[in-house]
Amino acid sequence: MIYGSIMAIMEKDLKRIIAYSSVAQIGYIFMGIGLGNFLGLQAAIFHILAHGITKACLFLNAGSIIISTGNKDVEKNIWNRKKNAYNHGIIHYMCTIYGGNTFICRI
Repeated sequence: MIYGSIMAIMEKDLKRIIAYSSVAQIGYIFMGIGLGNFLGLQAAIFHILAHGITKACLFLNAGSIIISTGNKDVEKNIWNRKKNAYNHGIIHYMCTIYGGNTFICRI
């Protein structure tokens, strides 16, 4: 969990940031399964479903940003708000819904 979050913060590639965040989320899923009770398993299954839906939306939007800017690097011009106001708003909204502190601190 911690490794995925740290690597996501240090990464410059947009898709890798999202992928490393998934590594951290898988740790939370296994922690829920590891509780060994019905509530932990139920929470893990819910987290799998929620994670799959939100990450699919984030990857789709990341692809849209990469196509529109022609660049994957977050440091260069991914977050150019004048050029990508619509994409920036959508990905910020999805990150807020997902609760990903890793994503929010990059924006």
